[in-house]
Amino acid sequence: MRATLVAAPVIIAGVALGIAAVATAKAPQLDDNHKRWGIVIFVLYFLQCTLGAIIHWVKPSSWTAHKRRPIQNYAHAIFGLAIIGGSFAQVSGTLIGYTVV
Repeated sequence: MRATLVAAPVIIAGVALGIAAVATAKAPQLDDNHKRWGIVIFVLYFLQCTLGAIIHWVKPSSWTAHKRRPIQNYAHAIFGLAIIGGSFAQVSGTLIGYTVV
């Protein structure tokens, strides 16, 4: 939860600055894979936060009785790693061909 309190404002600010930069440049919104995947990853981030909150507040009986980690914990971890991997791919794969002005 503490990581969300730090990460969410940074992520939201980054997306807002990206949208503002595109608007300032009068470039088309969502015209390339970098921008489209950025929005997809942005939405997936909030889904991941929601899944994490559900996991935190809803504990199945197997966790309390047998102290086994529930399957949703593994799903949360795999989903998070997929978002991180997608983020690396989004940045490294789509910045080829961009020029810094």
